Amino acid sequence: MRDTPADFISVEIGINLVNADVMRLRAFTPAVHGFLDTIREGHPTTPLLVVSPIYCPIHEDTPAPGAFDLAGSQVRFQAAGDPAERASGKLTLGIIRDELARITAQRGPAIRTCTTSTASISTARLTSPSCR
Repeated sequence: MRDTPADFISVEIGINLVNADVMRLRAFTPAVHGFLDTIREGHPTTPLLVVSPIYCPIHEDTPAPGAFDLAGSQVRFQAAGDPAERASGKLTLGIIRDELARITAQRGPAIRTCTTSTASISTARLTSPSCR
């Protein structure tokens, strides 16, 4: 992304991280900063939209991993985590949305956070490399 020409950049961050249970909050925050820094290296003034995860009822407040629920006639998904595990840093979509809002607000002055019925959207138009 850093080296690809772009007039506008949008990234959605979070749903796959929660579903796969690949990191904890203490790693998520610096990983997002590093990812956005890498994009900014190649696009210091390009408008950047950071989109929070789409709504997924099983992981809004319950951590991953996700699992198949084979009971009944349809295959369904369920969260296999325990909500109490949030205290140890396991991610939920709600935690990711809150952290993305905090990160984008911290990184630049032209930030607008919009909450819809399906997801929170944080927009960041970072106009200079100094807005890290």
